[in-house]
Amino acid sequence: MRVFLVFLLFLGFVFGEDLPFKTIQTQANVMSMTLVNDNLYIATYSGSIEIYDVKNDTFKQSIVFDDIKNINDEILRPNILSIDELNGSLLVLTEANSNKRSLYLVKDSGIKLVSQLGEAAKKALFLSENKAILGTISNEISIINLQNGKSEHDFKISTALLADMKANPNKTTVAIATEGGKIYFYDVKSRDMSRIVDVHKDTMYAIDYDGNVVLTAGVDMSVAVLRGNEIRRLKAKTSVMDIALSTDAKTGAYIQDDLSEIYVFDTNSLTQVKRLQTPQNTINSIVFISPDTLLSSAFEKNIHFWKVR
Repeated sequence: MRVFLVFLLFLGFVFGEDLPFKTIQTQANVMSMTLVNDNLYIATYSGSIEIYDVKNDTFKQSIVFDDIKNINDEILRPNILSIDELNGSLLVLTEANSNKRSLYLVKDSGIKLVSQLGEAAKKALFLSENKAILGTISNEISIINLQNGKSEHDFKISTALLADMKANPNKTTVAIATEGGKIYFYDVKSRDMSRIVDVHKDTMYAIDYDGNVVLTAGVDMSVAVLRGNEIRRLKAKTSVMDIALSTDAKTGAYIQDDLSEIYVFDTNSLTQVKRLQTPQNTINSIVFISPDTLLSSAFEKNIHFWKVR
């Protein structure tokens, strides 16, 4: 094995290709990854969340959700649609029976069902220990009381579909990306939009946001970097399917519709830093765990670690 690894490193040196410096393996194929603080939450095809402690380089635990039935009464493992964490508690949106959705709170005491939702529910994020924001595919947004599962405030942003949403670290603002190319900045305290920014000319696929810098991916073959009122664009060769922002916001990464190569760039100069040619045919998630370390996953058990600086 050692000889084989040395041979791979030699090939990488000779041909100038980057290789992952580490690979971890999950128990089931990966669907998506979410990083909060030093915990990597890995949603898998087996209807479970595997929690990997990035700092201590170890898997901590696995949270398994119950089987569901589809409209034909077939028993399935539920897809996990979104994961968020706050003060040790997890907010998890999953598939439920008959194509519905379930919103769960996961604590040390166990898994608690907060609310049963319609099939359009797409993403849920903590706003506080007792409140969450929920977005549907049709861009209907709700503020959910996590103690009783009821909505306290409902509104619809636009007729464009919801692409993605991300809260800033202190949970005061939520950046909501629509498939119409606009970002809506929702002020949690005033329960109103603080501003609306036109970013892409067409469908937007993903957003990342650290409170100061916004990174977005679009079908218009561009990555947008938004700082304050300034929008800068990085042109890609094809539609940009996913993006990631480093923990210090100085580096960005994106994948195009070939879904096998990762392009890393400097968010200030927009110059390319690296192109990572991965062994993965269909990357489904990229996540920075430090300013210089990027993770990539696909529908397989391997998660690769890459040095980008």
